[in-house]
Amino acid sequence: MPTRRPHLAVKAAGFALPLLLIALLVVAYDHDCFGSLGWDGGEYLSAMAWTDVGVLFVGAALLAAPAAWRSLGVGMLVGGSAGILLGIAFLALLMVAIARTPIPF
Repeated sequence: MPTRRPHLAVKAAGFALPLLLIALLVVAYDHDCFGSLGWDGGEYLSAMAWTDVGVLFVGAALLAAPAAWRSLGVGMLVGGSAGILLGIAFLALLMVAIARTPIPF
C-alpha cells in the first residue's frame, strides 16, 4: 500500500508562492506599473531579491506553526533558496559572459 503524503500539495503551494511573486514583479516590470514612482530596472531587481529573502524569513517563521503551515514553510524555504541560487548563477553567468566578450567596455 503506498504511503500517503497529505502535505505534499501544501509544500508545492509554498514552493509556487515565491515563483508567483517573482512572476508578478516581472509582469509589473514589463508593463512599467511602478514607473510613476520612479522605478527603473534596478528597483524591480531589488524587489525580486528582497522577495526571495522575505520568503526565506516567512518560511523559517512558519516552521514553528502547526503541521500544515510547517509544510508551507518548507516549500517556501525550498522555493526561496532556489530563487536565490538561480539569481547567483545568473549573475555568475553574466559576469563570465562580460569577461569573455570582445566588445570593450
